[in-house]
Amino acid sequence: MAVFLTLAFIVGCVCVLVCECSMGLYQGPYFPRPQPRNVTVHQSSQARLPCTVKQLGNKSVTWVRKRDADILTVGLYTFISDERFSVLFSPQTATWTLVIKFVQERDAGTYECQVSTEPKMALHVNLNVIVPVVQIVGGEEKFVRRGSTAKLECQVSSTNQLPDFIFWYHGDRRVLQAEHPRLSIREWRRGGEGSEMSMTSMVTISRVRPDDAGNYTCSPSNLHSFTTSLHVLKDEHPAAVQSGCGGGGGIATILPVLLVVLCLALSSPAVETPSQGKTPREELHQKKQNLRLLQQQSQKKKKKEKPLQQSWTKKGPRHHGEFGQHMLASRRCQVFGSTYQESIA
Repeated sequence: MAVFLTLAFIVGCVCVLVCECSMGLYQGPYFPRPQPRNVTVHQSSQARLPCTVKQLGNKSVTWVRKRDADILTVGLYTFISDERFSVLFSPQTATWTLVIKFVQERDAGTYECQVSTEPKMALHVNLNVIVPVVQIVGGEEKFVRRGSTAKLECQVSSTNQLPDFIFWYHGDRRVLQAEHPRLSIREWRRGGEGSEMSMTSMVTISRVRPDDAGNYTCSPSNLHSFTTSLHVLKDEHPAAVQSGCGGGGGIATILPVLLVVLCLALSSPAVETPSQGKTPREELHQKKQNLRLLQQQSQKKKKKEKPLQQSWTKKGPRHHGEFGQHMLASRRCQVFGSTYQESIA
């Protein structure tokens, strides 16, 4: 009988404790486990950072950005002026979710979910932002010869989730292999995590025609698109077109420039090269002496030319006719040629 009463007492105590625990009478707010601590999203997508708080009571939940200690939300109210931030509350799960729209690379970092207890309770959630790479091999322009084969290869990498499919567009029309007998589309994937994952889609156009030219867009299902312009060449060389020179226009443009440079080189006076064996000071002294001699010769020529011009001005070519004009020209040439002789009165 005593054993039976003892067992009944123990069962009663357990029931009381279970009832108290179920009613939450013995503890305050707490973070149930497990909870996600790392969230990874693509750039320009939407990020959701959850924070579940049980038995919150009359306490409040605040989201704080750890980098600058900026208060983002308090309860259901948004305090930051950035309209990309907001908070959602689910009564069923007691979860306060911080929502960030159009995530940028600068949004990456740690965010803190705080409960207004004393001391404060905090749960840290890390946001990782991946910038996916979508590109067409060869860049934004491609050049092919008419009648040859063109290959457009779109590569998707640096992503946490590969696209389900990649669509191609020529202008605003979707490229469908069934509608183009000269066209084929192939896709292949490479597994792994993060930057190791990749997906490639290749469009091959055989016997290229002029109407195949235009903009081709690679559009993954979950990422941004990339566009390249296909140019179909007739007779030009692709390298010449890419560099901005077409056909023989480059030679026709350069030839006049070469002729002008050659004429300037022939007409320019020879530059005196410094003599060997002289110091720079001696060379400078020699140049000064040459300059003085040139100035003295120029002054002598001016003095001798002046009476000659006056003599012929007094008599004038009109007194001597054509012969006088020829003589004047002859005397002037002799003066400037430094072979001056006395004028004839």
